[in-house]
Amino acid sequence: MKRIIFLLAITVAAFAFGCGGSSDDSELDTLRAQAAAKEAEARSLAVDSPCSTDTQCGALVFGFTTHVCGAKPQVAYLLAAATSAQAASAAEQQRSLALQVQALLPSDGTSCSADTVPQPLVSCSASRCASGP
Repeated sequence: MKRIIFLLAITVAAFAFGCGGSSDDSELDTLRAQAAAKEAEARSLAVDSPCSTDTQCGALVFGFTTHVCGAKPQVAYLLAAATSAQAASAAEQQRSLALQVQALLPSDGTSCSADTVPQPLVSCSASRCASGP
């Protein structure tokens, strides 16, 4: 599954770089492709087991690259995994790229409230980090 996500991100990137358009569209496509690649990287580095307590689990949160308010569903991961720091870094880079995309998007009249719905708690269940109760 992680391989499929990675291949999808590469396909999106290749498509974005191959399309024409204005320089703003080109920059937007490039940033979206970079954000998709960083999300795929973070997801591929996230390991969710084995855990024994809730405190061993964290959550990767990603930003949207379209006109959507809030946050994408989070990905639970094991904080003690060898790749956890790289996964967290890639997720942070994805959110930064998503913010840049949001700044370039033309206004569609949508107004997002500063308050967003909180993400579900992350817990250790059956030796796996999971998002939600």
